[in-house]
Amino acid sequence: MSNLLEVKNLSYIYGKNTPYEKIALQDINFTLEEGKILGIVGHSGCGKSTLSKLLNGLLKATNGDIILEGINIWEKPKNIKSIRFKVGLVFQYPEHQLFADTVKKDIEFGVMNMGVEKNQIDIRVRKVCDILNIPLSILDKSPFSLSGGEQKKVALAGVMCMQPKILILDEPTSSLDPLSRNNLLNQVMAYKEEFNASVIFISHNMQELSLICDNILVIKEGKQLAIDTPQNLFFDDKLLNESGLKAPEIIYIAKELKKLGYRIKDDILTVDDMCKNILELLGGDNK
Repeated sequence: MSNLLEVKNLSYIYGKNTPYEKIALQDINFTLEEGKILGIVGHSGCGKSTLSKLLNGLLKATNGDIILEGINIWEKPKNIKSIRFKVGLVFQYPEHQLFADTVKKDIEFGVMNMGVEKNQIDIRVRKVCDILNIPLSILDKSPFSLSGGEQKKVALAGVMCMQPKILILDEPTSSLDPLSRNNLLNQVMAYKEEFNASVIFISHNMQELSLICDNILVIKEGKQLAIDTPQNLFFDDKLLNESGLKAPEIIYIAKELKKLGYRIKDDILTVDDMCKNILELLGGDNK
């Protein structure tokens, strides 16, 4: 499978050549295949949000290249707006993204700028509302009259409506309760399957990343520490210590059981995985 996105030696410096110069990202490299999900993790201030804005063309890299479908996104600077239709970015705080006086106008704004016909816009709006369980009854309401969770859905719907090839989500589940968080993860997966989209999922929640990601990029202080599968990363004690991150709790339970001699599989990532493994052990010799 060919790479949809390639990031090569990407660096970004805020306030370059000024007294306030700060290196935000340094020498980031990764690829993303069509239909895959890449997680990005790191402590606050490590450069995750900066990276999302670079991929979307809101910022231009100080050094390095971003190759989308084989073409550098800044090859023709005048066409950078079209990149934002292909690489959709949902900000962490929906109030940074919402502006219209009705939910419907907010959802359809981006796709209208793409020049899509009115009847097709209506179809797309209804489609994303269906995926995200947004009641059609709120389309005429002000987005600012909604709860924080509902506002997140509206901001996400506006980006999904453009049907981008890559959907970037910056801390999409922050401030959501567990049920709303699980619902949103399922809805993102439904969108990915419906449109064969790729997803870049930025989160502090390692459990979330373990559930949905094919690979995870670890960043510390603007530098890339690793990119690998959740299974490999979460069982790498040296990397976890170096990055200051913690694997999902179930990983530590799996490690302790393995030390005790139980035949725990190396691909345990969730409570469900552990339950299945234990049931298999109970069905036979348990040590």
